[in-house]
Amino acid sequence: MTEDRKGRNRDRIKALEEIFRDCYTADREISMSQIIEQLILRGISAERRTIYSDIDLLNEIWDYNIERTYRKYKVTRGSGFNEEELQIIIDALLSARFISRENTRELINKLQDTLAVKKEKGALNKIRVQERVKYSNRAIKENISRINEAMRKNKKIGFEYWKYMMGPEPEMVRKDCLASPYGVAWYEDFYYMLGNYQEKRLSYYRIDRMNNVVITEEPRASLYEVMGRHEQLNIGDLLSKLVSPASGDETGISLRVDKAYLAQVRDKFGDRIRVRDENSREAKVDVTVINNKKLIPWILSFREGVEVLYPRELRERIISVIDKMKDKYYDE
Repeated sequence: MTEDRKGRNRDRIKALEEIFRDCYTADREISMSQIIEQLILRGISAERRTIYSDIDLLNEIWDYNIERTYRKYKVTRGSGFNEEELQIIIDALLSARFISRENTRELINKLQDTLAVKKEKGALNKIRVQERVKYSNRAIKENISRINEAMRKNKKIGFEYWKYMMGPEPEMVRKDCLASPYGVAWYEDFYYMLGNYQEKRLSYYRIDRMNNVVITEEPRASLYEVMGRHEQLNIGDLLSKLVSPASGDETGISLRVDKAYLAQVRDKFGDRIRVRDENSREAKVDVTVINNKKLIPWILSFREGVEVLYPRELRERIISVIDKMKDKYYDE
């Protein structure tokens, strides 16, 4: 087969794919004569038997079923996503605050175009990106790409770190950061990079707060240097131990939890907690967490529903915080 003929075949198959995709999106059937007319409009001519063979080929390689009804063809979805599954994916994109509004629209449109979503029908008609809480960093995809590339090259990355402070726009809080990246993961609505900055311990960085990410020529520190032991890195496992995203040392804690709050505690730590029945109203929970400045506010968010039993140092720190809070509200 000549290259010219191969090119014509590719063009015809591509044109048929577009025609049937449009039929699926518009939820309409199409006859063979209409298919031929559509091909002619695209500058392509073909015999019916050739088109029959092309339809058979599309049914083998395409994620849609082209079914022949009485004198017409109808396109149905094959083994791919159904509308409900697509809605779950799109809702996840809408709920991900670290993805900017512009990137969210772009990703949803790509998803809909690629999968030929019927945009004018069903629940997908109700998408309102503008109403969702979103952050403005549009470089999230580029940041992830550069972090992954740096890990492949075994190099450190440089970046700036930004946060929302007093004004409506983020402010740079740290310049010329240099870190060894070990992985990225989505955890509790945000994407994080697991890495090492200066001290010999792991740190976590929100990727949507990173700007001007560059790959340096400096080799990254090995995980053995940072952790002091050889072990396989499990980002999800490490992040699940966090009470809030921040750096800190691991510590075991024991809590007495009102059973009304037990589900929320389980949601935070997953199946890594050990729960024992104390009485009809309370349970004892043992779990390993990252001991940092955000641990105490999380515990106090349950008010009297959660009590720290161990370690004593943490219990005393909470008592000190409560005393300071009382002083602020004490009416002289």
